[in-house]
Amino acid sequence: MGGAACQLAAPQATRPDDSSIADPLRDVRVRRALSVAINREALCDRILQGQGMPAGDLGPGRYFGTSPDLTPQPFDPGGAWRLLAEAGYA
Repeated sequence: MGGAACQLAAPQATRPDDSSIADPLRDVRVRRALSVAINREALCDRILQGQGMPAGDLGPGRYFGTSPDLTPQPFDPGGAWRLLAEAGYA
């Protein structure tokens, strides 16, 4: 195929005037705010009808690649707002 390079455009959000929007998830404070804004206890109680428990990892602690030492972050909506304000989003 002639050795021509193929260039793919990275997905990005744009405003109606086609100016790009900065990716807020590049800021660790925004990612932490999203994490502490999740009420994991309520999700387990309501969605799983009490048949689950909040997890700090993607799989059970005995699976390869997981850590039983990871604990879920506590639900803290006030802390989430503080982190977002610190990052300039609230």
